[in-house]
Amino acid sequence: MVLTDQQKSFLELAFGVTLNDPAPSVPAEVTAQKSELSGLITRLKRDDPEAAAAANARLADLAALLERGDTDAALEEMDALELDLAASLPPSNVAFQKLRLRWQEAKKTAAKDLDKLQSDILAEYDDPEAAGSAKRLDEVLAAFNAGLSDALDDIMNAEQGSRRSALCAEAGGIVSRYLDFVFGSPLVAHVETNPFRAIDISAILAQPLQLIEIELAKHGA
Repeated sequence: MVLTDQQKSFLELAFGVTLNDPAPSVPAEVTAQKSELSGLITRLKRDDPEAAAAANARLADLAALLERGDTDAALEEMDALELDLAASLPPSNVAFQKLRLRWQEAKKTAAKDLDKLQSDILAEYDDPEAAGSAKRLDEVLAAFNAGLSDALDDIMNAEQGSRRSALCAEAGGIVSRYLDFVFGSPLVAHVETNPFRAIDISAILAQPLQLIEIELAKHGA
């Protein structure tokens, strides 16, 4: 229960105590991202303790945003820090595997959100035209069926050398096309401005794609 200022003043006068505002709750996605960042910083500490200390300081600075309840800004800063950390770390097949799973989970999350939006549209407008419009939402995920997960598997199974570099370049092309679609598709923009429910497709899909792009650049070098 959140007290109004009037209720708070009444209780303070009645009981002679000072009531502090409750700390804002931390969303699960923030907690998960902080855990991911802490793991990356731990890895970085082995190779570059100074950079790891700077990253820890950036992570600590995010506390002020969370205290103000500015979750969106905190997540944005966390994403930026994660990209910087990923670029600083050496190439890793383990990182590839984690990113492959993260990409698959991101697509599942986007699919669930799009399914809910389809249901909202059909519930509001139960007619053939609405059904056709709702069906177009399938085109969003269809744009990501070029086989990125399989391409990452091929890279992880390949030995170091020209073959692996070629596979990285091929996967990099897929990622580049995916990112172009995420940031430039009118359909994605249309979905994100729909009046039925908040859906941020670019936020869901862009971060894992950009991390994969960074890892590919390291492995293909």
